[in-house]
Amino acid sequence: MEVFTFWQWLFVFGLWLLFFIRSKSQMTCINKTNGVGFGEFILLGCCYSVFAFLTGDFFNYEELYNLAILHGEENHFEPFYYWLIHVLPTNYYLWRAVVWGSAVIIAALIYRKTSPNFRQCSFLFCLMVLPTFPNLRNNLGLVVLYYSVIIFLFSQRNFKTRIILLVLGIICAYQLHKSMFMYIVIFGIAMLPTNKYFFIGSILGFPFIYKYVPLLSSLFLKDSFANEASMASGQGYLDAALSQIANFYGILQVSIWRLPVLILIAYAIYHIYFKKYIISYRFRVFLNYSYILLYMACLFYAQPVSEFFSSRFQDAVMLPLTIFLGYYLTVIHKSKIVKISLYTLVLANLYDFSYSFYKYLL
Repeated sequence: MEVFTFWQWLFVFGLWLLFFIRSKSQMTCINKTNGVGFGEFILLGCCYSVFAFLTGDFFNYEELYNLAILHGEENHFEPFYYWLIHVLPTNYYLWRAVVWGSAVIIAALIYRKTSPNFRQCSFLFCLMVLPTFPNLRNNLGLVVLYYSVIIFLFSQRNFKTRIILLVLGIICAYQLHKSMFMYIVIFGIAMLPTNKYFFIGSILGFPFIYKYVPLLSSLFLKDSFANEASMASGQGYLDAALSQIANFYGILQVSIWRLPVLILIAYAIYHIYFKKYIISYRFRVFLNYSYILLYMACLFYAQPVSEFFSSRFQDAVMLPLTIFLGYYLTVIHKSKIVKISLYTLVLANLYDFSYSFYKYLL
């Protein structure tokens, strides 16, 4: 297995650090003039995603890309990505630039359309999304899905036109990754009317649902979402996850990533659904969706046959949560618990970079 070099590590860390330094003023204030703007967001996000040497899938994708070019093997990616491989000039980095660069641009358009302070979203993206954004190609499908939902919820067009655009967006998203059907269904659930009893009931029912997750997993694994290639990839995630949680440092790594996200979601749910803080339905949808994804991540955590689903769902939480927080944190006072959660996420990023340096380069 090919691993990154010191200079590659330094390049990626330097990009993230530059992004963070340019946007960190949004940690404690909502000044719209300080931070990373639209163009800089696209530039830094694309560079980080194209040259994502530290992600586990970077070299795996390169190997699959070379197999498609040299031997015509096309049994892992969806047809769209193989079509891109053959129509673009032969260059792995160019292929990544088109796939992940498109995802970054659509994410930027989403933030610009949903938040009164784009620079706040840039900071949240750097902190929560960017570290895992280049890992999986399904992020392109996810941002297409989110953008189509946002057009439906935010556009001033007539209802019939918005429905047509939503359906077209869902069809496009579905073609971009075999897991998209599951996310589409979850988003449909998130759009249903919700009150505090939904959250109370889901928490009380968690221990009972958790027992039946292995059965649910077997149904997932029979689906096209998890064919043989996907299961082999998933097993890799499972092995990595098990190796991470096998020691104190692995437990610390998982905790400092997951606890702040749990606290931010719980904090928002408490104020909106229990304290009746008024937030528009179109933003509550993304909070509900983030909660369901986190709930699914917890359901699959430490399960014997489906651990890798937990990390997939956990990573998927981040982008929709930043869409919600990009608005929510501009209309409320950032309490101490919110700031502590954000600082903890900074620590989580620095810990990951330090851990990768220690594990692979020392």
